[in-house]
Amino acid sequence: MASVFEGVVHPAEQRNLADTIVAAVFMGLVRDRLTKGYQVFIGYGGGFDSYEGSQVQGQKKDPSGPEADLHTELLGILSNKFVAYKDQLVIGAANKWVDASKGRRENASTSSYVITGAMSDRQVHVEMSKKAKQLALDCLNSNQKMGTLKERGAYYGVADCYNGEVFGPVATSRQVFWAEHSPDRWMNPSRGWIYTNQERNEVASGSNAKMDDTDDEQLIASGLSERMSGYVLGYCHGMIFAEHICKVFKGGTAYEISMNEQTCKNASCFGCSSFMFANGMPPSWMHLGGAQSWAPLPEKATNFGYSAHIRNDKLIVETARSMNKAWADATASWMQTGVGYTTKSPKNATLKAAFSGKSTRQIANFFLDALTIHGRDDLERILAILKHGF
Repeated sequence: MASVFEGVVHPAEQRNLADTIVAAVFMGLVRDRLTKGYQVFIGYGGGFDSYEGSQVQGQKKDPSGPEADLHTELLGILSNKFVAYKDQLVIGAANKWVDASKGRRENASTSSYVITGAMSDRQVHVEMSKKAKQLALDCLNSNQKMGTLKERGAYYGVADCYNGEVFGPVATSRQVFWAEHSPDRWMNPSRGWIYTNQERNEVASGSNAKMDDTDDEQLIASGLSERMSGYVLGYCHGMIFAEHICKVFKGGTAYEISMNEQTCKNASCFGCSSFMFANGMPPSWMHLGGAQSWAPLPEKATNFGYSAHIRNDKLIVETARSMNKAWADATASWMQTGVGYTTKSPKNATLKAAFSGKSTRQIANFFLDALTIHGRDDLERILAILKHGF
């Protein structure tokens, strides 16, 4: 019995366990960053810039309201938990870094914000190279043709490598974790699918610009959603692939850009953020929204849509495994530290007991299992556990 979710049958208990895991990883990560002397940037909200065609001319989205209130509450809790480090906490509307070079758009009201994943100890924004800026602009100006204009949450990775190579846009790609090959994973009965509607009868097809030629995407296209058991889905986001490409080419800066009119968040989801911090390419801002069924990198060359361009499958896979190991080691450590802050949860003891005899990868997989339970945003999960335990 590898996963902590095995044997937890009641949906309410599963949700509480998932929330506890997410909160523990978050608290462990924040503590780790603060005690090492770094600021922690937690961002929310979005905003359209003032270029022609923007939904809001000349002003940012109003950062006040319920979202701001919840983040203010989180700041108060973290300041009390980490009194000596409270001045290192920066929580607010993540509209600090806007790459104005992405103006001159021809047709669409999209955000000009970029999320940065730089090779840096600190959370920083690094300006795009001229070549990467042009690629970003081309992406924005082709979104109607590519069918990405109306997508929600459509973020695409761009790898701006130190050797002058630029790769992108790289979309989210889905992975299939089979029960017989992934004994450490919980086969959530929901199978981890992301749905487009509340009735849960229409599976999100993924990005219109996704990597269709990967093994798992082709398997999904063949009708996998009709199979009711034996696997669980994972979604690896474009930013993570961009960081992978940077590492393959011995250095670079990864970016994520939006290519649609419904997406203006300018901070990385918590799943991506955990991976980025662990691999020394932290997000310019971290966002506590939804990281539904997030997954780290695949470890099979045929699940990388850009393998034909790099033409070195061994390097692709070895780099992915190294990055995944860094993520697993860090996530397991954060979770084991974080349970010291989630003591109000009735499932805290269950989680702590499950660490015994487990490898760091098995413990990190608890986090992936937790993210297959959808519903609350990560911020709501964290606040609920820290305040009340459920």
